[in-house]
Amino acid sequence: MKTEGAITITIDPETCKKDGLCARVCPARQFEWKERERPVLAKEDRCVLCGQCMAICPSGSIRHSRLDITRFERIEDRHPVDPEAFMHFLGQRRSVRSFKKDPVPRETLEKVVGCIGLAPTGAFGGPGWVRRAVIVTGDENLAKVRDMTAEYIRKMLGMLDGIFVKAAARFNAEARGGLATLPDVRMRVAELEAGRDPILYGAPAAVFLHSPKDTSTPQEDNDAAVMYILMAAHAHGLGACWNGYLQHAAAGDFFKGFTKLAAFLGIPEGNRVCAAAIIGWPALKLHSVPPREAELRWVV
Repeated sequence: MKTEGAITITIDPETCKKDGLCARVCPARQFEWKERERPVLAKEDRCVLCGQCMAICPSGSIRHSRLDITRFERIEDRHPVDPEAFMHFLGQRRSVRSFKKDPVPRETLEKVVGCIGLAPTGAFGGPGWVRRAVIVTGDENLAKVRDMTAEYIRKMLGMLDGIFVKAAARFNAEARGGLATLPDVRMRVAELEAGRDPILYGAPAAVFLHSPKDTSTPQEDNDAAVMYILMAAHAHGLGACWNGYLQHAAAGDFFKGFTKLAAFLGIPEGNRVCAAAIIGWPALKLHSVPPREAELRWVV
């Protein structure tokens, strides 16, 4: 996909079937259409680069200056996954925190992480349109990531164990939420002091997702993207775990001056790491799926 220059959209008058499908599917309402007439472009600057107009056109009559029709993948099977099998797949995906030492092949990681481009985004055509990930592998690099995150966690312990947060928790729900994490933070610091790894858990790869801060929905975009990574990892027989401590350390949350991990990762100025995960081959196998509850409320 080309990412620069003004958007130009054309409709071939010779092949257009005048069915108005492009006008009906466009979320930005940039096409005007009257029955049995060829659609007309109203405002091309509204285009959000979703590609729906080109994907739905049966005659391939639409051309877009920033979307290459030759890269569109043809839908041959509209139900490639059995619904019941898919639900079992979702249930069997669990967070993994025990990994084999075996590295994950680069091409496999590229497939797993590259799927973030398929995740939904609110930044259509904007700064967050292209998903961005940093993949860290190699013992030396991972050790640096672990050590910098450990430093961040120790700073968190000092903050949460201080008088200010405890006092604020009496009146502020956010402070109470932070204070609720104190037992977990203490546990991780104790694990670090004992020479164990409660951050990467020995995973051979860590992934950081980041977006420009000025995009419309950076956190939501990356939350969706990391879920695609977790599912893709599971599909490839890998284990993965959404990792909040890596994300907080890379974003420098709570400590504005903590920028060393972001600098090590090469996060551009103006961008923020919004999600992170660890990936590797599971060292252990579960034999059943624990129950999980969902509360549904209907408005009919």
